[in-house]
Amino acid sequence: MRGATLRDKRDYLRADVVHRLHARELEKFLNEIATATFAHPSTRLLIYVHVARASLKIEKFHASRFLDLLAAQAKARVALVATYREVQAVQQYIETLARMKKANLRSFTDEAAALAWLVAPVAAAKRRPAARPRR
Repeated sequence: MRGATLRDKRDYLRADVVHRLHARELEKFLNEIATATFAHPSTRLLIYVHVARASLKIEKFHASRFLDLLAAQAKARVALVATYREVQAVQQYIETLARMKKANLRSFTDEAAALAWLVAPVAAAKRRPAARPRR
């Protein structure tokens, strides 16, 4: 796709957005990366946005559908990184929406921190100790 690439980095997939995409193009790209991520053995994805502007109107490209798919895949992890501060702010907003849907997505200001979180082993869910009966 013109303006965006998707590459297999073995431990994760990497999507780079290098040119601003129209809503329809971005929706198509999100569908492609969702399909590729859930089919990839690691189910981990780094999305790096290199464009200077972003829109808070994320429903124009049906981003909530992507978050719903992500929330349904407990093993999946997505890290967002952006070069420009304005885009980072939008990614933080998307992270907030993802948390509300219980999707495993985080936004980062630098690639090294994003990769450290992305490829780190997922800790096993902690069990609550059994409640003791009251006497």
